[in-house]
Formats: sequence, structure tokens, C-alpha cells
Amino acid sequence: MSANTTPSAADKSAKERKKNKSANSRQPQAGSTAKTKTKPKGGSGRFHRNHESQGPTLRATPRGGLISKATTLTLFFDRLRQPFRKDKDFSKKLYNILGFYPHNTEFYRVALTHSSAENRGGVKPLNNERLEFLGDAVLEMVVSDIVYKHFDRKREGFLTGTRSKIVQRATLNQLADKMGVMKLVRVSKQPTTQHNNIGGNAFEALVGAVYLDRGYDFCYRFVAKRVLGRYLNLDAVAQKEENFKSKLLEWSQKNKLKAEFVAKSDEKTHPGNSVFISVVYIEGVKTGEGKGYSKKESHQNAAKDALTKLRRDQRLHDSLFKAKEERTQMEAAEYAALPSPAGKQLLVMDGQQMDS
Repeated sequence: MSANTTPSAADKSAKERKKNKSANSRQPQAGSTAKTKTKPKGGSGRFHRNHESQGPTLRATPRGGLISKATTLTLFFDRLRQPFRKDKDFSKKLYNILGFYPHNTEFYRVALTHSSAENRGGVKPLNNERLEFLGDAVLEMVVSDIVYKHFDRKREGFLTGTRSKIVQRATLNQLADKMGVMKLVRVSKQPTTQHNNIGGNAFEALVGAVYLDRGYDFCYRFVAKRVLGRYLNLDAVAQKEENFKSKLLEWSQKNKLKAEFVAKSDEKTHPGNSVFISVVYIEGVKTGEGKGYSKKESHQNAAKDALTKLRRDQRLHDSLFKAKEERTQMEAAEYAALPSPAGKQLLVMDGQQMDS
């Protein structure tokens, strides 16, 4: 009797039940959400993200960075609050200069108060000297940041020269006058000639006030949009030639001071590459020193160093004029005593000899 190879009805029924159970396990249960892959429009669909959930919206600032949507809202609410502020007049004047409203106006009142301001009620008000110190450092940092990014292929010497042209006292004095900063400065009614840098000092103090009140980004915004955006052309400033030696000699001649440049030495940085060192003496007093890859460059840097020291060091400034007085007193004698062969002295006066 042969084996029966035909599957029985029981075996067929068991296979069908197993197949149905496997299909049911792959179907989603009631109340659950089916996971389906969708291909986004315009893309491969391999890595699709919902960009609306990636944080606050950002927009570009003048320096090419990013400013948050929260900052934009802050500026908006500052404008809404302006009509209700107690110091709205002063705040509005600051807005015309800065381009944004201040939060703590007390910083700015101090920044715009010169040390010569009159006492009120027997109490001398705070002056802007400390804020000037802070603003000087912040302004130099901001300008360095802007210049470095704007001239991305220039060497260090070019960047340093461009920065110095912007932050130098003469430029800041002009900016303070053009931007209306001087109109807000509290100063004595009769400022002396020593106060000719009041505007530039107040400008630096104003930058210091912005830093304390709103932070570095707003300092950058102020310099980039208001200063360089309206009153200074960065490319034109960079191309402007500064002849420090000519300025120093002109000042010396005007004040009848003797100035001379002396080659100190030269240094070998690399084979065949020398660095020249020059020293400038005014009335015999060492006033400045500079290095350069040529004598001309070393003279320029020495003159720049001398001008910087003379602006900051009043003692050095006074010592030059004291040395001048001593020299002129020696040259003021109208006659000189000459020894006589016969033992007598001859006086030379106005080109004529006279017996003593």
C-alpha cells in the first residue's frame, strides 16, 4: 500500500490560520496612527526636517551676523514705550544719534558730562572720564572687528593704519560735532584751550555708555550703521594718506621747536631683510621711536609715536617748551667774550670789537 502524499484537510486549515494571524499582526490596532513615509516636495525625502521647529527666526544685521527675532521685538516695544517715558525728550535726542532708544539714560547723562561741569548744590556731578576709558577700548575693538571683516585680504599694517585713522582724536572730534554729540555735553561756560578734545572724549564715553546699557552688538550696530554708514566712508578713509612726519615737523616749526630724526639701529629679521629703527628728538628730548622696513616708514612711525605721546603726556609736552626756553636764553646773548693775545679780553658786540 503506497503512502498518501496528498495534504489532509486538517493540515490545510492549520496553514491558513497561521497565515491570517501573521497578517493581522502587521495591521495597526484600533486607535493607533499608521506611520507612513511621505516624500517632501522638491527634495529627495531622505532627510526631511520641519524647519519651523528649529528655534526663533533670524535676520541679517549690517555686519553680516544674525540678530534674533526677540531683539527686533525689543526695538519695536522701545518705540511704543517712548511717548510714556519721563525723560522722553533726552531719550529722543539720543535716538537721533544712536539709531535706537536707550534703556538706562543715566549712563548717557554721565557720558555727556565733562569734568569741568559746574557743581549743583555743592555736589560735583559724576563726569565721563571712566566711561571714556571704557569706550576707548570698546570702540577700538568694534572698529577692529569691522575693518578686519571688510578688508579680508589686507595685511596687519594696513588694518592697523585704517583703524587708527578712524579712532584718532581729530576724527572723533569731527564726528561728535557732525552727529550732534557736542550739543548734549554739559561743560563749563568758558572752556580753556586744554579742552579742545571735549567732543572726541564725549564720543568715546558715549560708546562706553552704549556698551553698559545695551551690550557689544548695539555698539557694533551704532558704529556700522550710524558712523560708517553716514559720516565716514571706510574705503575712502583707508586710502587716505597720513603723513605723521610732516604733521610733527609743522607743529615743531610753528612752536619754534627743533626736531630731528636719528637712525638708532637696524635689526635683521631674516637674511637680507632689515628693520630700521628711528628716534625723533625735540629740543634734545627723546619724544618718539618707530620701526619700519624702510627709513621712511620708521620715520613715519616714530613721528606717530611722538604725536601720540605729546597728546597724552602733559609732562613731556611741558618739558619740550622748558628745554626751548633754556636754549633760547643761551642764544639770547648779544655778545661773547673772546680771549685776547695780550691777556686782555675783547668783547664782540654787533660785529665790532671793544676793549674790556
